[in-house]
Amino acid sequence: MAILLAKNAENPVKGLSPRDATITMFIRRQDLLEELRTSRIHPDYPAFQAIRFPGNITFTGSLTEALDDAKYCVFAVPSRYAAATLDLIAPHFEKTCKIISLVKGFHFDRNGTSFYRISELIQTKLGLPPVNVATLGGPTIYTEILANFAGPQPVYRPTNAVVSSISHDTAREFQERYFSPHVLRTYVSLDVIAAEVCGALKNVYAIAAGAADNYMDVGKGVNFKASLITRAAYEMGYFARALGASQESVYGLAGVGDLIATCSAGRNWRAGGALIAGADVDAVERTVLPNVLEGFQTLRVMKAFLGLMRKRNPELQLELPILEAIYEFVFEGLKFDKGVDRIIDRPMKMERRSDPYLRLVKN
Repeated sequence: MAILLAKNAENPVKGLSPRDATITMFIRRQDLLEELRTSRIHPDYPAFQAIRFPGNITFTGSLTEALDDAKYCVFAVPSRYAAATLDLIAPHFEKTCKIISLVKGFHFDRNGTSFYRISELIQTKLGLPPVNVATLGGPTIYTEILANFAGPQPVYRPTNAVVSSISHDTAREFQERYFSPHVLRTYVSLDVIAAEVCGALKNVYAIAAGAADNYMDVGKGVNFKASLITRAAYEMGYFARALGASQESVYGLAGVGDLIATCSAGRNWRAGGALIAGADVDAVERTVLPNVLEGFQTLRVMKAFLGLMRKRNPELQLELPILEAIYEFVFEGLKFDKGVDRIIDRPMKMERRSDPYLRLVKN
């Protein structure tokens, strides 16, 4: 099994390491590669510093070595680096290898005409059939998973995840590998679209949840936060359905489950709080939280994509009021309370109206 990581990868291995497998992890940064080979401890993440990588993992800076004879590949890079990383690995990738994506985001190409979910990007760049591609979703905040393995006295933090693929056989193969007794239970889904759309958008709504917790004080404003998460789930489902997903899948672990977790903890949640505390976007991305923030990147991509869709069809009725208010809050100086007012004061309507069927033709 190969695990591919770009620099600043958010979730290096998700705490998942099949005990009977030979694993090769590709590391781009030479300093990090040398440190991992020497100490077998990841120095950049506090949660990892109590974890020593097991002996069945080999670290390499060579893509040829990482992918040589690999039957399975774990793709774990920030979404903004996904296309470039796939271009790098394409010459070394065997078409018989199956790949699972841990990436939570979208890709919008540089000429501004094509929008991809990450599994679509993998298929395009590597020339793979869709049946060889899967994605992992669900409430899998890596610090919680790692707590089960950290130090002499691990903390019990079990969780559930979902492996999604259009191929039931591929999903089952990864399900069997993404399982750890007492720690991680995995389910199978055939709805890749829902898993990827929800996995990306939940980071956006987490920014608003973190801002709300900071603005109203954590533990207060409970009514609003519950309303935010519920309506965000509806909005998330509305967009996912437009891309061909099932609403039922949105209410599963990869949708609402991941949304609840991410709106309670994690980088994107902390980023919302940092913005309320007075930090600007540049400070949050470079200083306050010096890691890739998928929520910010997803907002940028969604803004560009929605602009393209509305340019192609000026009559398009695609309503994502929470997401668009978050974009203005993050990038355009909209005050948090004014954004909330805008959403609260929208025209009255049914909670669960029968939305006209909307299907987006992306590319």
